[in-house]
Amino acid sequence: MGTMQNEITLKTAKGEQKFPLEKQVLSASITDGARVRAELNEAGHIIDVHPEKSGAH
Repeated sequence: MGTMQNEITLKTAKGEQKFPLEKQVLSASITDGARVRAELNEAGHIIDVHPEKSGAH
């Protein structure tokens, strides 16, 4: 996670992709390698990130 650079790299179905962060939205409980669900706005910027619940797909 590049919180100082205001970007995050996610592994998606399309491979590794970098996304700009709209604001500092990452919880301290989200660590590198964690499974997350990310919400994007119309501009393609991450506006919210939630840890994925155990057993979710």
